[in-house]
Order: sequence, then C-alpha cells, then structure tokens
Amino acid sequence: MGGMTQIREPVAALEYPPMTYVEYINDPRIPERTEWVDGRVFPMMSVSRKHAQLTSYLIMVLGVYVSHRRLGNVYHDPFNMKLGGELPGRAPDVLFVRSAHLDRVRGQFLDGPADLVIEVVRA
Repeated sequence: MGGMTQIREPVAALEYPPMTYVEYINDPRIPERTEWVDGRVFPMMSVSRKHAQLTSYLIMVLGVYVSHRRLGNVYHDPFNMKLGGELPGRAPDVLFVRSAHLDRVRGQFLDGPADLVIEVVRA
C-alpha cells in the first residue's frame, strides 16, 4: 500500500473470545504476558525498573539456594500456575516447586499450587 503505514493494535486493546484454560495455554496468538481469569484473557501491565531488579534478585538468590540444596525448581513470570477447576490461571513473579511436586509441572504451566509464591506488589 503506497505510502500508508500499518498501525498495530497495542496488546491491551486486543480482545480474545472466552476460552478454556487448555485453549488459552495452546493458542499461539496469545502473548506470554497475559493471565486467564474466568475464561477471559487479560494482558499484564509492564513492570517498573525497581520491580524487575527485585524479582531478578529474588530469582537469583532463591534459585542458587534451591539448586545447591536440590530442593526443586524456581520459575518466574510468565510461567503460569493453574490452581484447578475454574480458578484463575496466574503468573506469579516468582514461584518455587519442591522436588516432590515436580510431577505437576507441565510444558507451559504448573498444574496446582506452588509450594512458595512471591508476588512483588510495589517496588
């Protein structure tokens, strides 16, 4: 199209039809920084520099400790945690799964609660 510039919709403006959690996880059109709540897909807001630094630090420190002691695995946003049934699928900032519960880790999400969840509320 001669001389015309195509403007892409911002992620926050994109709408997806209601869907199951399985459809949400498997839909390649959906960006990583989203959460599934009550059958709907919601974009997640960008984080501040301080938030990013704090979560990076927590992931590093917890990751080294967990790895050294062979306690399990540490995951981080945008890795989803699905608590079950119709409960929301959330992507906590940091989550820890004990070795005994690693069988609940799927390709793109944790099927059930993590053993430890850290959500940075304000940084």
